[in-house]
Formats: sequence, C-alpha cells, structure tokens
Amino acid sequence: MKKYLLCLIFILGLITITGCQKNTVKNNISEKTEIYFFARCGAEKGSISIGKREQPYIINGIHEKNVDFSLIILKFNNVFEREIEVEININEKSNNIILELNPLNSTYMADLGYSLNAEDEISIIYKDFKFEFENISKEFVIDSEKAIQIGQKHFEKTISNLISKNSFNGECYLKVMTRDEEEKLYWLFTIVDVDGNEYNLIVNVMDENDRF
Repeated sequence: MKKYLLCLIFILGLITITGCQKNTVKNNISEKTEIYFFARCGAEKGSISIGKREQPYIINGIHEKNVDFSLIILKFNNVFEREIEVEININEKSNNIILELNPLNSTYMADLGYSLNAEDEISIIYKDFKFEFENISKEFVIDSEKAIQIGQKHFEKTISNLISKNSFNGECYLKVMTRDEEEKLYWLFTIVDVDGNEYNLIVNVMDENDRF
C-alpha cells in the first residue's frame, strides 16, 4: 500500500510538472509562425510567415502581449535601394507597400501588421519580378503545434530550471528557416532567458528525426 501511494504521488507530481511546463511554454511564446507561403521568380525567392508575435518585438527573455503579423521577405540576387516599393495583390485586391532592406542578410522585409489567411491568393510585383505565393505549410508533416511540443520535450530540463515562483524567466520563439545549400525547410524553436542565454532546436518540417 505504501509503495502504491509513493508511486501515485510520483505520477501526480510528474503530471503536474509536465502540465506546468506545457502552460509555461504556451503562455510565453513571443513569436509563432503558423502559416508559411513561398514563391520563386527565377533565381529570386520570397516568403511570407504568418502568425502571432509580441509587441514591442524585443528579444530580451521577457514576453509581451502578442499581435497578428504577416512578415514578407524577398531575396534578390542584387541589392537595390534601402527601400523598395512593391505591388502586392491579395485575392485580386492591389496595394503598394514599402519593403526595407535588412543589411544582415540583404533581404527586403515588411510586416503587414495583420494576419493573412491560409487560402489567400497572393502575388507581389517589383519591376520585372513577379512572385506567385503558395501556402506550402499545408504540406508540412510537422505543424507548428507539433514543433512546439517537440521543442518543449527537448528542452524539458531547461524549461524547469527557468521556472521560479510560478514565473518563467524567458520567452520562446518558433520560426520557419531554410538552409540555402539544401533548400530544405526547418522549424527553429528558440528559448531566450532573461540573462540573454539562447537555446535552439532545429527540426525538419517533414521529418522530426532530422534535427540539430
């Protein structure tokens, strides 16, 4: 009977810890990509990451309130001006928006400030380039929820160590990334603590065993 009670206490404690960690990660995600569009125009590429992220967006280990985002990234073989004006067409409705150069990787970026839909028809035109976007995240074997579960399990000990007095001393990020030499897509799950330490796990969107 005593052994049974000890076993029951251990199991209940494990459930409590696991549940606490699950809620901790869920409540402290400062960026989560849920939908991913991709386009190719010759050698040029474009992507649109859609989901929720914190506002203001500061990677400092402190989670803020989340808002919708749709992050557009265009990568050309050449760098143009610091800002470029492009025409974006969403479900046959046209608009002009400004994309700014990111000097770190020579891409042009802009956040629409709202969330596009998975079924939207999207194209972007700049000069002679036309990007026709497709929602390729519909084909991911590992969706955003599964990617977070994998990251949570992988960093179980780290997450436990960052919990103090029912408070989590960090924030989590989930993004889609590519390795240009392979052109494969991966989920990047990141934990940043309040001391600036960063923990990363990269998982192939099509195969959870392909990770590093």
